[in-house]
Amino acid sequence: MTHLWTVPADGGAAQQFTSGGKDGHGRFSPDGTTIAFISSRDESKPQLYTIPSNGGEAVKLTDFPEGSIGEFQWSPDGTALLAQGRDHTLRQGFYRIEAGTGRVTPLVQTPTRCPNDCREWPTWSPSGKLIFTRRVTDGQTIVVRDLETGEENELLSVRKPSFVGPLIVSPDGRRVAYVWRDLQKGTSVLTVMPAAGGEPRELLRRQPPEGIGDLGWMPDSRRIVYATRTSGEEQKFELWRIPAEGGEPQRLGLAMEGLSLYGLSVHPDGRSIAFTAGRPHRNEVWVLENFLPEVKAVR
Repeated sequence: MTHLWTVPADGGAAQQFTSGGKDGHGRFSPDGTTIAFISSRDESKPQLYTIPSNGGEAVKLTDFPEGSIGEFQWSPDGTALLAQGRDHTLRQGFYRIEAGTGRVTPLVQTPTRCPNDCREWPTWSPSGKLIFTRRVTDGQTIVVRDLETGEENELLSVRKPSFVGPLIVSPDGRRVAYVWRDLQKGTSVLTVMPAAGGEPRELLRRQPPEGIGDLGWMPDSRRIVYATRTSGEEQKFELWRIPAEGGEPQRLGLAMEGLSLYGLSVHPDGRSIAFTAGRPHRNEVWVLENFLPEVKAVR
């Protein structure tokens, strides 16, 4: 059993937020009132659920009709979710899931099965007209796709042994942040680049046994929250924050021994973070509250 949890920012015991199932990849809705998450619960395969961010009962959003569902993001207006999934022939693509009805609509599907052609890490632009993704074929590329025309433009391409992921678009739509990894040396690099294309800029580099995991933008688009992870016998993760223009990283005061972090979401008010923590085959979703400083809207 795994659960959704809340943790007071000023310390204290963790409180169980949901009950039952294997819950993971919690994502705050754009208005901050709801958390969507993936859970197997009583199903033979994971499905999307939602739960009020101030507590309440979890509700299954949809019976995903395809083979499996993976990474997902809310649409900017909160009316739908963009989910990565595979059909029963192992062709991978993206699906739009209506937040109100749970209706599933295919948006993008690869012509051949994954791993020959994979689409991963979908994230919407603030306009809702573009999606940024990682495409994996012989190499890996960060691609931006126009949902109206179907046109795709390549922003970045890397070849083995390099690896890109995860990636996230800033709330103002101006930048893409991603983690670049060298699979031979184990180096991981937190990088930002213009969303319209341009030269990538390195913010932070880590060497084994430490690496950089999941990312989240602060609402002001000026700072990035990220997790470091330490592998081996002393496995742990820790949350940090760094200016998007570069500078010294700052600890956020949370580290967990013996666990890894999977999935990270910053509340629209910038005061809470949801994340999944656990060991292989054991995940928990947590929400940290009121430990980030108040952010002012950028006009």
